[in-house]
Amino acid sequence: MRFLIRRELLKGAQGELFSVRRHYRRTPTGKVAVVQEHQRQRPTYFASGSNHPGELRALVATDIPAGATVGDLTDAGLATVLEEVAEGDQPFFLDSGAFRAVKGVPKPVDWDRVMDTYRAVSERMGSKAYLVAPDKIGNWETTRAMLQRFHDELTEVQANGANLIVGLQGRLGESWGEATALMGTDIVAGIPANKSPKTPAEVYEFVRDFKPARVHLLGLGWRSPKAKSYIEAIERANPGTKVSLDSVAFRAHVGQGRGIAEALGPVQEEHAELRRRGYTEADRGEFPGEGLPDYTDAIAEPSAWMTRAAQSRVARAVGLERADRKAWMSDPDEFLQLEAPNGEPWYAWPDMEEALEAEYDNAAAGRGGWETAARKERSLRVALPKIERGRLV
Repeated sequence: MRFLIRRELLKGAQGELFSVRRHYRRTPTGKVAVVQEHQRQRPTYFASGSNHPGELRALVATDIPAGATVGDLTDAGLATVLEEVAEGDQPFFLDSGAFRAVKGVPKPVDWDRVMDTYRAVSERMGSKAYLVAPDKIGNWETTRAMLQRFHDELTEVQANGANLIVGLQGRLGESWGEATALMGTDIVAGIPANKSPKTPAEVYEFVRDFKPARVHLLGLGWRSPKAKSYIEAIERANPGTKVSLDSVAFRAHVGQGRGIAEALGPVQEEHAELRRRGYTEADRGEFPGEGLPDYTDAIAEPSAWMTRAAQSRVARAVGLERADRKAWMSDPDEFLQLEAPNGEPWYAWPDMEEALEAEYDNAAAGRGGWETAARKERSLRVALPKIERGRLV
């Protein structure tokens, strides 16, 4: 008798991927029987840092879950998320950007915009959205204070069906207990695995003792040598825990002689030729921002051309209070007809007029961005199939 071991990839009833390791035994009569089967769900990997419309479209086209950062999403990028990414089959990961620093100095975060974006994405994508709660790396006290500060907004996105990832700082068990008391037991346990990382041993003990339904390894991709040890630790501690992880996937494939750079060259040449032949954004009507309505018509109907990010900027410029801000973000056209503090409709409020005019000018100026988006999308769509999936993740 001899044993055969086979690894197979199966798809579950809900479309989830499972990695199956089966032990076969060949009997004296030649028949093969399964004597042992070990099954685990394949972790979900998000290609985070994909903030440009072209990158997002390429990931949708190649069926790879995308991830982005609110602070780096342009208006066009957010529009792509709410339209094309939302219509795809894959989940979407979104971080506030609180983890970033420039030369050691934390980069300021526009929390109003973060919450507005989280609300918009959760309303549009529901359970496909994975949103990282505000946090401070390595500091649970500050993270807990931020969860309390934004409790109402975070509860709202949870009610929309979004998956809330809470970064557990300090002692994992203690922060998990306080996080679940604040935000509920259905949160995703966010484990720092890049900056101020926890060790696989710490992760094993946490999962073994608390058995969270879901764990997200923050800042860790499958290309990392550490990934296997973390995932195996979670599987040993509790095989039922679902694992997800994220990292900036494209960085390793950009540069001379690498997959994306090689694919970009021919695409750039093609677009240069199109420019020489007078090809303009007017010929690319499917790109966001093309064909803005006349200014006098646009001001009365901002929903026809204004992005969520632009709405958020208007709310800040005008200084809208919480209730007014929510009404404006929900239905800007109707809000403009409501009465402002001076008794006139909001569209006649001086600060509102100035803010609307500025955003209209921004939208009009951004119409030429189609070519960069097209180049990125086409080059990535060429390169991604050529990059071995195991190496990308």
